[in-house]
Amino acid sequence: MQLIGMILLFVVIAIGFSPRNMTQVSAFDPHALVMVLVGCAAAVLLGSSSKTALRTLTCLKEFVPGVRGFSIETRQMDDEREQICTLWRDGKKSQVLEFLDKSKFESTKLFVQLLLRRAAGASSEKVFTELRHDEIERMQPAIHNWEMLSKLG
Repeated sequence: MQLIGMILLFVVIAIGFSPRNMTQVSAFDPHALVMVLVGCAAAVLLGSSSKTALRTLTCLKEFVPGVRGFSIETRQMDDEREQICTLWRDGKKSQVLEFLDKSKFESTKLFVQLLLRRAAGASSEKVFTELRHDEIERMQPAIHNWEMLSKLG
């Protein structure tokens, strides 16, 4: 990714020093548009791994209503948690374990494992703090890229 970022950076520099044929200022300046868009792409690619650069682009779907991955996943996770709590209160532990096998969320699986082990509050809090830190570490590079893009824009 850094190699592609360097190539884009050289393209931006070449375009920046190329002669412009527009002599008047207008609302739409294609030269400036190319400089900003390609320059931002070069900055993201230059400072990111391929995984982080891809995650930065996939975060764009959060702006599209109905495609928002974070809100959809959050709703699904809450629904699973509520179903597990209902089954647990009704004393249907075997169904909880079956439901656990179908779950796609690691946090839900840990939640049930802690329930089954009758874990103390401190150990439960530790596990969920680790999960929160893992999620922050997963999203932090993409967030930094968007902060950088907002400053460049």
